[in-house]
Amino acid sequence: MIFPARATFRGLGDLSGFVGISWAARTHSGPPKTPSRFAENQPFTPVIETLRALLTDAPLGDSLTRSIAWSAAIALLGYLWAKKLYNRDPGK
Repeated sequence: MIFPARATFRGLGDLSGFVGISWAARTHSGPPKTPSRFAENQPFTPVIETLRALLTDAPLGDSLTRSIAWSAAIALLGYLWAKKLYNRDPGK
């Protein structure tokens, strides 16, 4: 299947990054710093590394600690958000 180089999907904007055109190729200044920081420290990699190490009897390193920290942070944010929504004034 061949995709067009630039595609839009119901107002979501330019989706060309999903078909292989890199961010750096579309802009001259390079990628923004915030997404690259998130990509380097995103929550899925430590969990996958921990599961892989447990299944293959490899050393865990710090992946277990990082996956527990990410899970606790996501759970805390979800709890605080749910508590805020639960305690809001229903009249507003």
